[in-house]
Amino acid sequence: MCSSCHGTKWNKKALGRSKIVSQMTHAEIATALKGYKAGTYGGSMKAVMKGQVSRYSDADLEVFSKTIGK
Repeated sequence: MCSSCHGTKWNKKALGRSKIVSQMTHAEIATALKGYKAGTYGGSMKAVMKGQVSRYSDADLEVFSKTIGK
């Protein structure tokens, strides 16, 4: 589901606006994902990402963040 916007190797700016996820640290990714879920992170794409991550627990997002980034 993520690869359509972020690329299969996390190397695309989603819709030409986001950070390149593969260049972010695991901690930055976890902070971003949890912030999207809480509605406290992100700019114009905040609502889109909130919808994508809201179904996951913070623990799930923490684990997922460790599978991507650096």
